[in-house]
Amino acid sequence: MSKPGAILLLPILHLRDLLRQTVEVVWLCHRCGHQEGIDGAELMGRVGPHAFLKEAISGMACARCAHWGESSWTSSSHLSRYGARVGDLMTVRAQLTATCGACRRRWDVDVIDTIQRLGPDIRIAELRDALPCPFCRRRGWAVAKPAGLVDAINPDDHPGHMCGRFAIHSPANQIAARFGVVGQLPEFGSRYNAAPLQMLPVIRTRPETKERTLSLLRWGLVPVWSKDAAGAARMINARAESVPDKPSFRSAFRKRRCLIPFDNFYEWRVEGKTKHPYAIGTTSNEKPDAFAGLWEGWKDPASDEWLHTFTIITTTANEVTAAVHDRMPVILPPSAWPAWLGEEEVGADDLVALMRPYPADQTRLWPVHRDVGNVRNDRPELIAPINPA
Repeated sequence: MSKPGAILLLPILHLRDLLRQTVEVVWLCHRCGHQEGIDGAELMGRVGPHAFLKEAISGMACARCAHWGESSWTSSSHLSRYGARVGDLMTVRAQLTATCGACRRRWDVDVIDTIQRLGPDIRIAELRDALPCPFCRRRGWAVAKPAGLVDAINPDDHPGHMCGRFAIHSPANQIAARFGVVGQLPEFGSRYNAAPLQMLPVIRTRPETKERTLSLLRWGLVPVWSKDAAGAARMINARAESVPDKPSFRSAFRKRRCLIPFDNFYEWRVEGKTKHPYAIGTTSNEKPDAFAGLWEGWKDPASDEWLHTFTIITTTANEVTAAVHDRMPVILPPSAWPAWLGEEEVGADDLVALMRPYPADQTRLWPVHRDVGNVRNDRPELIAPINPA
């Protein structure tokens, strides 16, 4: 990505984003058969880069059955199984430098050492208060920036957005019946862990006939005036308070509103340095429900091909969702679908009134397994409630 893009991403970049796994390690429990990928940055934050990988992994308890000592691990690399260390799992992707706003001196930040002290999930923008200047020893003045180009943050592995993950496992024919869709239905499988930049089902209305259609659009809106599609990962959500006026969304708000079918969505509650995932849904017996969304068409100047994308609108959280996050997606009841899709003539004020928190007494929340944090996990067990302890 370009350097300006790196600057735009700076407020949401985490220290782990400056590291790249050079080898994928899979951990397997022989007792229950559960397997999961190893997050090298998280493991290094706990045991340090010099701990032997074999010992660090063998001391892990199974996230499903809680047993330990009955596991093994495999790697796609040719690293020595017994001699590999945790630090061998990653390389520095870009150097990080800091400048002291008090004495104006600059120094290189040791990313691995900083992860050991502060953890992999601290944001680069938060280092201002955490890094002391090695010259004048003042704290609170450090401005840290990547010294080189940084790849775009991978939204699949960082569920920090609201809403950044949801499930849509209702089959296409059920979605069609629920929303009154006409025409041919696209082929798509169940998604228990839908993530940004994936192709997902969206309900739109044909302007000339007012018929509803079901199409697959990519999650992450690209405005029609964009020079490229690189910013899609930052536009998976649109705030209800600003969509009528913000240049990225105002045209779509007037002309290209849509519904995104969903069965439940996920949010993470931060407790210390640990994130606990929760599934959130409605109490309605009829599924799926619908997020309020916007869609856009963007023409690639290199290939002349059209890319159709969407974003999910968010609003302030109701009393139930507020337990894990201060915002939630706009969930529209069936009575609001015609107005939102443009099948009824309504004014801008009427549309704004629809973008309100879903009733708390019709919302439910339950804890789910941490496996939902990795987009590579996509199975029905992800939505099953667990004991939060």
